[in-house]
Amino acid sequence: LERSNKELDKFVYSISHDLRAPLSSIMGLVNLIENSQHLPETKIYGKMLQDATESMDSYIRNILEYSRNKRMDIEMVKVNVKDLLSEAHGKFRFIPGYRELKFETNLQVKTIVSDPYRLEIILNNLITNALKFTNAGEVKLSVNLLEKRNGRVRIYFEVCDNGIGIAPEY
Repeated sequence: LERSNKELDKFVYSISHDLRAPLSSIMGLVNLIENSQHLPETKIYGKMLQDATESMDSYIRNILEYSRNKRMDIEMVKVNVKDLLSEAHGKFRFIPGYRELKFETNLQVKTIVSDPYRLEIILNNLITNALKFTNAGEVKLSVNLLEKRNGRVRIYFEVCDNGIGIAPEY
C-alpha cells in the first residue's frame, strides 16, 4: 500500500507538471487575443478560453496541493494571522469578481502556532468559494479565541459570505 501511494504521488506530480506547461502557453495566447483590437468576437472567444483555462489550472493546482499535502510533514511555526490574510488577498486581487467583494476582517488573535502551508490552503479554498458563490457581496474573515483549557488555546477561523453556503455536514 505504501509503495502504491508513492507511485500515485509520483503520477499526480508528473501529470500535473505536464498539464501545466501547455496551460502556461495557452494563458499567454489568451492574453494576446485579449490585447488585440480586431474583431469584437475575438474578445468574447478570448474570455471564454481564459475561463476554461483558469478552471483547468485550478483543477491541476488542487491535484498538486493534495499530492504535496500527503508528502509534507506538518510544520508548526508561529504565524502572523494578519500577514497570512494579506497574502491571501494578494493572490486573488486580479481574479474577476474579487474587487466587487467587500472584505471585513476581525482579528482577536494576532499570531498562532500552526502549519502555514496547510492553513493557507484552507483560507484560499474558503475565499475561492466566496468568489464563486457570492455575487458582489461581502466576506467576513474572523479569527477568534475559542477557549483556553489546560494551557492549550483553541483558535476559531470563520469565513462568512452571502453566498449559497456550505451544507452543515461539511
